[in-house]
Amino acid sequence: LGQIHLWLGLCEEQLHNDTTAADHFVTAMEKDTAVAAKISSNEQWQYLAWTSLISATRAKYNLEAYDSALSYALAALKVDPSKSQTYALVANIYSALKRYDDMRATAEDLLKLDAGAPEAMSLLGLYFLQKPDNLWPTPEAMAARWDSTAHYYDQAIAAYEKLSLIH
Repeated sequence: LGQIHLWLGLCEEQLHNDTTAADHFVTAMEKDTAVAAKISSNEQWQYLAWTSLISATRAKYNLEAYDSALSYALAALKVDPSKSQTYALVANIYSALKRYDDMRATAEDLLKLDAGAPEAMSLLGLYFLQKPDNLWPTPEAMAARWDSTAHYYDQAIAAYEKLSLIH
């Protein structure tokens, strides 16, 4: 069944039906855990699946359908875990869902992929900025968040500047 959904997803993406294709890719991966590896091993399939999943993620995010957006974005991570853009989308969805610890964990996963990723530093700054006061375990942690916010945003700026010098 997973294989059938994989083929349907590839067909729908060729027809530029991104959300329908994304639905099939998500279903394929739910039905058969080996499908993500199969998609990842074929460059064209990976491109088509990732593109449809990211397009569907953005469409659902813009409609504030965050749970659906998250499902697509997490599937996109399985298909191609090398793209920092996907981690940023996942973290922003977690932020919109007020799942701040998941947001931070996603940013840290991106740092494992790329230790100098400016997106990760920016997301960590956003985590410290957005996490509500009542979710900090101590008054000291709540007060220290501002130092952490500034630190990660400074790191993000430095990383972006370094990238602009390279390019």
